[in-house]
Amino acid sequence: MEPVASPEAQPALALEPLSAPGPQPLVIFLEDEKLRLLAEMVRRHETNNLHYLDFDSPGELNQYIRIINGNLATVHTLLDECKAVVAAHRNDAVLGPIAASLLSYAEHCLNNALQIIRNYTLRRDFLESVEEHLEDLFKRLGELSPWDAVAVAEFTQDLKQYDDTVVSFMWLNINTAASVAFSQHLRLLEITFEDLVRSRQRKLGFTGRFEDLDIDQKLQVYYVIIEESGRLKGVENRSLQPLPFGSKKSKYKSGGMFLFNVGQIVWDIYQRDQPMETVRDVVVSAAEKKGKKLGTILGKAAASAALKGVTKSAIFITAAGVVGGLVGAFIVGAAVGLLFGLIFRSGGQAPLPTDNMIVYVAEMPDGMAFARRIAYS
Repeated sequence: MEPVASPEAQPALALEPLSAPGPQPLVIFLEDEKLRLLAEMVRRHETNNLHYLDFDSPGELNQYIRIINGNLATVHTLLDECKAVVAAHRNDAVLGPIAASLLSYAEHCLNNALQIIRNYTLRRDFLESVEEHLEDLFKRLGELSPWDAVAVAEFTQDLKQYDDTVVSFMWLNINTAASVAFSQHLRLLEITFEDLVRSRQRKLGFTGRFEDLDIDQKLQVYYVIIEESGRLKGVENRSLQPLPFGSKKSKYKSGGMFLFNVGQIVWDIYQRDQPMETVRDVVVSAAEKKGKKLGTILGKAAASAALKGVTKSAIFITAAGVVGGLVGAFIVGAAVGLLFGLIFRSGGQAPLPTDNMIVYVAEMPDGMAFARRIAYS
């Protein structure tokens, strides 16, 4: 397959910073072979970091190795499937360009997974949602008739809007300065994450429990928080047309993938003004090298004098460790995807299974830094 070239045949699509241009762009979108190389670099560092953990048995170590290798395999599989779709429609003047756009979109989704989702046990669940979404797009393209102009136009527009949404998510993850004042306001008023979500739910007129809302309503609540925080400043000017959550239903089984992205951005907005380095150091100290029950780690962290004046709820410390943000994620566990889902599908209101869940604390590689290194090597 001939790779879809970025403007001026660059080795990677490099976008300029929102402000104060520096020697390198802040966001890099790698393509095809370079994206595969990024996945391999991330896998190698994650595997090496496992040696610093004290597992109870070789079987438990192998469980984490399977997760890491599975993430790499998923990246290769999805790229291979996209290349096959492009090859199948190469001579089709109507569907060929759509297939090429679908490849580009898949590459953006995978860049998102490798650069933004730093927790590899969480990335497994995110990649599963990406795979489900892309498989549905492949199916829809396979059913599309090149003679149905209306359906072709609709699918083309949908794909463009979904691509713009994923690209905007990358920008929203790094455009942290735009929401500093909002984050400070939340901390000064001691607003919990649960109360933040609940108040915006009421603002939109959605009644009942947050966890009982449909996926599009949840996305709408979270997007309201992103808008109010100021994160969209600068992103709105980039000729992107992201999905208008709330006025348009998500399609192609995309809701789960979008919830991962939006949840991560909203959490970063909420915790941005907290001393996250201190939170990380306390959790690392409480966990040591061996796996421990999440409840034990949370209890030790909450009792630490170092966290004086810092939110100590189970939701806060768990989300800080699983999702990360400025300091990166640092809590890993075979079921952290469950923790993420419980927190963000319930708006922080669901109790967490802290007593029986074994987790570890580990260093996570910086996929965004790796992407820059690959792009400029």
